[in-house]
Amino acid sequence: MKLGTPLSIVILAASLLATACGPSVALQAPPGFAVLPKQTEYLYRAASANGVVLAVRVADNKPTGNLDFWADVLDRQLQQVAYKPDGKPEDVKSASGVPGRRMKYTRENQGRTFRYWITVFVTESRVFFVEAGGDQDRFKGKALETIQKASDSATFG
Repeated sequence: MKLGTPLSIVILAASLLATACGPSVALQAPPGFAVLPKQTEYLYRAASANGVVLAVRVADNKPTGNLDFWADVLDRQLQQVAYKPDGKPEDVKSASGVPGRRMKYTRENQGRTFRYWITVFVTESRVFFVEAGGDQDRFKGKALETIQKASDSATFG
């Protein structure tokens, strides 16, 4: 499963342009994850040895929308490409106090089930997407808790 695929579709569909300068993110890498250097599509990306990935992307808040707008755009786009909701969305806050919404999905690919979480945080000028994904067999138990803590530890600049 290529973690970037769903969000890439959303970004293209919404005619977003990734900002070239300015935005930053700080995120506490979960235990057992290594931060991947020199990422071009991501502000941050880390992976575990068993293939679970945690990543952060950013886009301009254009068209200007609130959290409800962006969460709805993401949900619709993900469901159009065969992602199935896994529970109800959760309202969360980043470590820097930015309100967000975490949505969880599953998807079947070549006979295997993958989990994908996306948490969207919206500021006046930017939209931050914290993504986590991996094989369902590896995306469970303690991994779920550590991924959620890492996602919630985000601070945006």
